[in-house]
Formats: sequence, C-alpha cells, structure tokens
Amino acid sequence: MLVDAHAHIWGPELLDVHWLQADAAAGIRRPFGVAQLERELASNGVDRVVLVAADETDAGNRRLLDVASDSGRIGAVVAWADPADPRLGERLALLRKASGGEQLRGVRVSAGGAGADWWWSREVIAGLAALRDDGLVVEVLADGRSLPALAAVCRGVGGLTLVVDHLGGPSAEGREQWVAAIRELAGVEGVHLKVSGAPVFADDFALLLGTVRRAFGASRLMAGSDWPVSTLHGGDAWRRVLDAASGWSDDERANLTGRTAARVYGIAA
Repeated sequence: MLVDAHAHIWGPELLDVHWLQADAAAGIRRPFGVAQLERELASNGVDRVVLVAADETDAGNRRLLDVASDSGRIGAVVAWADPADPRLGERLALLRKASGGEQLRGVRVSAGGAGADWWWSREVIAGLAALRDDGLVVEVLADGRSLPALAAVCRGVGGLTLVVDHLGGPSAEGREQWVAAIRELAGVEGVHLKVSGAPVFADDFALLLGTVRRAFGASRLMAGSDWPVSTLHGGDAWRRVLDAASGWSDDERANLTGRTAARVYGIAA
C-alpha cells in the first residue's frame, strides 16, 4: 500500500490565510478540493493519503474531517492545535465527535523559529503530554533552529510519537547545523521524519535524503507530496522522492512510501 504522508486541500474560505498572501504563493491562491487531490493520488498509484491542516482554525479542522468521512483515499487527518491552549482537551473532544472524527490521528504544531523557552514552557509540556495520552501523533512544522530544543523536549515527554515535517527545514546556509540537529533528533525514540516539502526540490536533495536515511533509517521516514504547495516548485514531488530512493532495498522503499506512515497514523489497507 502506497501512502502519501502529506497533502493539503482548501476552499475559498482559506484564501485570506496569511501564508497564502505571500507573493511566492500566488500560484496556489485558489481552491484545491478533494476531487483534485484524488486525481493526483491516482496518477501516482497512491492508495491512501494523510490530509494535513493548512490553516489554524477549529472550523478548518472540522472541514477536513468532514471531507475525510466521504473519501476512501483519506486514511488519516492531522488537524491543527496549539499545545499551550488551556482548552486543548475540550477542543479535541469536540473534533472527535464531529463528522469524520474517527479519522483524527494527529495534530500539527507550527513552531518555526520557536526557541527552548517556548518548548519548555509549562503549558506546552502539559499539552504535549495530553496529546500523547490521547493517542495522537504530534506533527511539527519546524526549522533547523528549533530541532535541538525539540529533541530535548521529546526526551522529557516520554512516549511521545512525533513527526517532523519537510526534513526539518534545512536551509542552504545552515546545512552543518541541520545535520547535527538531525542526528540529535534521530537519537530520540518515537521521532519520525517526513521526506516532503521544499527540500525535495533542492539541488542537493539526494545528499539530504542520504543524511536522514543514515540518521533515522527508512523505518522512521515517510514520503509526502506536499500537494498542492509542491506545484510551486514544479510538482511531481512523489516521483522525485522515488527516483532519489531508487537504489534503496525493497524493504526500505516500502517503509518510505507507505509502511511507516500506515503504522504511525494507523492507516488500514
């Protein structure tokens, strides 16, 4: 079973989201629906997808879950949540009761640039522990500067299942720092990494992929198309990942392209 571990959809109600207002996002400042996503998946022979929140609202979370209830290809939904929110438990309970709530498998935390003080705050630690106890995956959108603090927090909150998006956000000017942070993060049990996002289109993507393969092993890596954002970089992210991993063993490729995501997000064949 092939699983695309990272894709988005949105309608007209999201077109005023701040990151879609950037000049660089002009090419995707329009609705992208589930029918388009399903055609994209079918063109790559992908069986299931992890649908990830693109905005930071409860209404957006409910829309994703409702869509998931009607689609046979959506295997899991990662909603947005703020781990420091004192109403976190209440909000998650409402999502589980909503249409498609059984597809809720994780929450996404946007933490680009977040420092150790934020990660180690009492509220965030309590929220992460609550998400762990609720059986939810914690998915983090972070950059290389945040990874060391994230690794320390994961050690402190035992039993957490954590997924870092987009290879942990390597920057062209901070490759050595990123390599060190990736190695540190890989030493923490329960941490996984998505091979997705802009790094897939970097000139040195093969080197980046080799680094995370050596650090994490294929059993903790999962490929994601980041559709439709990936179309800004030329598209066909899924094929680029497959081509870069062409020399891997069959078992490693099976982990990268579906087995890891299915296990982490509880996606049945």
